[in-house]
Amino acid sequence: MPKVEVWKCPKTKKVFFGRDEYREHILALRTRVNAERAWKRERNLIKERVWYAINSISSPRVLAEYVQKHFHDIMIAHNGTTPTIVEVIREMEMTDFRFVNLGYREHCSNTHEAPRDGVQNWSKDEDKPTGYPGFRGRVEYTVTNRPKSLDERLERGNGSHIVLDINSTLKYIGIKTSNGSTRTDTGKARYDVTLFLSDFRAMKKAYFHAKLEDRDFMEA
Repeated sequence: MPKVEVWKCPKTKKVFFGRDEYREHILALRTRVNAERAWKRERNLIKERVWYAINSISSPRVLAEYVQKHFHDIMIAHNGTTPTIVEVIREMEMTDFRFVNLGYREHCSNTHEAPRDGVQNWSKDEDKPTGYPGFRGRVEYTVTNRPKSLDERLERGNGSHIVLDINSTLKYIGIKTSNGSTRTDTGKARYDVTLFLSDFRAMKKAYFHAKLEDRDFMEA
């Protein structure tokens, strides 16, 4: 009985009955793995760039300008796990982003959201804070060329899926949205928003300096 040689890929567990097919598979797999590693390094650099900027932003006005100008970087930092997802992100455009009626409050509620160094207190437990210093108001933005449905699922590349939601991306960098709505036909959105001061180190410092010097911080 003739001997049959088979090859099994140690990574994918696929079995091949031809040496040439196995070699082609290994080469394609190596190319894909190298591309994934290269993208992971690039995405990490984008993340570092985004967080350096967020920690350096000194006012809500500057934050709004940054979000509109660097929308793609922020989306990629939060969602861009594969080049396919990045292609969808780069097709989207943020044509407007602004804060409206934003005002400082010593006690911004943490029932739904909390700063990164704080705790959420939905049930208003007495042994936990019930709010933190920050700004409350509205955020308005427009994003065009979004996926046809906000529920459109995109492959992450690891068997799971992702939904490109703008508000979850804004929360990722500290812009905590709540009640509001988005018009899917125009991409225009309006939501209540909270900016906890401790999520923006440079902004926190600038605010208290302006307060000491009796300057209008919101115009900075």
